Order: sequence, then structure tokens, then C-alpha cells
Amino acid sequence: MNKRTIVSLVAATLLATQLVGADLGALAQGVYAKAGGNKTEAQWSRYFSKPDKLAAFGIDGLSEADRSALLKYLNERSADKDQSTVPK
Repeated sequence: MNKRTIVSLVAATLLATQLVGADLGALAQGVYAKAGGNKTEAQWSRYFSKPDKLAAFGIDGLSEADRSALLKYLNERSADKDQSTVPK
């Protein structure tokens, strides 16, 4: 591979990583708002175990991996954690 190809691949990888993070943050904001504010880790886990809640949040169509990533993101920022707000 030449230098230009390598630089392009690295740039594309970094951009994709940033987009995934931004999308997850935006999705978390929507779920946060629909849930009526921040919840504890146990509450988020309970919400994510109920199909009707997933549908209400509009995340029932996400893959299992994406739902797990979103739940992890929300749990890391849950009301019972030090960093208790979902960043804007």
C-alpha cells in the first residue's frame, strides 16, 4: 500500500468512529427525553428488558449489539453514577 492509501484508511476509520459516537449520543438524548429524564442503572436495565418500552423509545429496530451499546452508554451516565447526565 502506498502512503496515500494508508492515510485515507486511517482518516476513514477515525471519521467512522466519531460518527458512531455522535449517533449514539444523539440516540441517547432521545431515549433520555422520552424516558422523562435520567434513571438509575437498575431502571435503565428494566426499561431495556421490556419490548413495549423499546418500541416507545423507538429503539426496538436496533440490533442487539446497538441496544447493548446504548444501554452501556446510559448506564455509565445513570443517576446513581458520578457522571449522572447524558451529555448534549
